[in-house]
Amino acid sequence: MHNYLRSIGFSKLRTKEQEEILLGSVVARPMTKKMVANKETYDNLYAEYSTEYAPGLGLKICGTLDDKEKFHMDNYFPYLDGRFESTREMVYIDRKIGSLSFSGLCEDNRLGVSLIFQINNPAEIMGEGDTLEPSVSSVYLSGMSTEGVILLPTTNSDKVIDVQKGKDIKSFAKMIAEARAGEKEAVEKLTLAEIDTYMQIGNRVNNREDVFSIVETSLIPHGMEAELYKIVGIILQVDYYENKILMEKIIRMKLLCNGMIFDVCINEADLVGEAVAGRRFRGVIWLQGRVSRKTR
Repeated sequence: MHNYLRSIGFSKLRTKEQEEILLGSVVARPMTKKMVANKETYDNLYAEYSTEYAPGLGLKICGTLDDKEKFHMDNYFPYLDGRFESTREMVYIDRKIGSLSFSGLCEDNRLGVSLIFQINNPAEIMGEGDTLEPSVSSVYLSGMSTEGVILLPTTNSDKVIDVQKGKDIKSFAKMIAEARAGEKEAVEKLTLAEIDTYMQIGNRVNNREDVFSIVETSLIPHGMEAELYKIVGIILQVDYYENKILMEKIIRMKLLCNGMIFDVCINEADLVGEAVAGRRFRGVIWLQGRVSRKTR
């Protein structure tokens, strides 16, 4: 059973039989159904069935249709459609081994690291032909969490929001790009800035200051799964939904994290604290992304 079913309001599913009933209902009566013919890569017609259980949250089942139009499920996953363009960078897309699912990779200079995420609109990607060809794309990131904690804001939160939305983050991203291009001056500036930050944090920790009063936002890989990240993000907006099948409450938050804006959803029962705009969310998320390919 998929670990993140609880994030879209199915925490009460306990058995394989219950899971099969849920998946069967999606295949039998999908809200949307997409098919892609790509005989060069796939033996059969690719089919994608999906159903929403709250606005922007639902379940997708991916598989193939044989010559007799019988559906064969390959994989399924809960999804959250991101509402905001998080980044517009070169995106590399690759099919996962042994599955009709895809991962995306982009290097946003605001982060300084490669961002790997689950593609949650595979039918659109497959319909474009060669999925391995990198292209400049708009990526609408989103995340699902199975446990999280609400942190109070710091005294600098308003300033941090202005900085991460303003010119400072763009200047930092530009410096990262120059350093990657081999410019010596940019490399030296980044090195000095990192040393200075390390010393400041060390001094404040030694003075028994709580680390979450120092680190406003963060996004770092978590564990061995490439699409999992441990984040601390500033909450900009909170929406409450209800799963229309089991009536479980779901919290959807618009977060600002390291200069990027994206959505995160979590089952209300899995969140410690009250989600309020201005506070911060800390937790582990499964990162997804809806990719819309563009040209510069």
